[in-house]
Amino acid sequence: VNIQDGFTLDTPRCPLLSHFPLKISCLSPTFSKCAHFRLPNEAEWEYACRAGTNGPYAGELDAMGWYADNSGDRRFDSLAVWNELRDWSKYTQRLFDNSCRTHPAGKKQPNAWGLYDMHGNVWEWCQDWEGDYASGSVTDPTGPSSGADRVGRGGCWGDYSRGCRSADRGSRTPGDRDGGLGFRLARTH
Repeated sequence: VNIQDGFTLDTPRCPLLSHFPLKISCLSPTFSKCAHFRLPNEAEWEYACRAGTNGPYAGELDAMGWYADNSGDRRFDSLAVWNELRDWSKYTQRLFDNSCRTHPAGKKQPNAWGLYDMHGNVWEWCQDWEGDYASGSVTDPTGPSSGADRVGRGGCWGDYSRGCRSADRGSRTPGDRDGGLGFRLARTH
C-alpha cells in the first residue's frame, strides 16, 4: 500500500495505524475493520524479507525490486549520479527526468516465501520507533516504546541498491507521506 497526501485512516479500533496519515489505495473488506492486522516490528519485517537467506538481498535485486537503477524509463546508475552531484535536489531531479517511480506491486519476483516487493518500490513502516539496537544477541527484539520517528524498511524506487538491502533501515516522522512510503500489514492470527 502506498501512502499519499491528503487522507487519514480513522479507525479507533486500530490505534497503531491511526498514528499514520494514510490514503489507502488498495483495501480489502477484511482489513476495513482492522481486526487481526498490525504493522510488523523490525525483526519480523527483516525475517520475512530474508526468507531464510543471509546475503544483502533475498535474491538478485534487479529481479526482485524496483530501485533507482531500474524504476525509470532507462537504466540508471544511481550511485554514480549521486557521487557526481552530491546534492539531493539535483539527484531527485535526475530521477524524475528518467521517470523513476513506484510500480504496481507483484511485478518482480517474490522472495523464497512468496512475498513480493520486500526490496525497493516503497519504504515500509514498521511498528518500532527508531532507536539503537540492544547490545549483544537478542531473540525477537522490539524497538523503543516511544520516540519521534518510526522505522522504515526495504528502500524505495529512488534509492540506490544499498538502501534496499534486507538489513537497511531508515526512519521517518509519522506524519510524513509521499510516493516512496507505504506499509505492509502482518496478520496476528
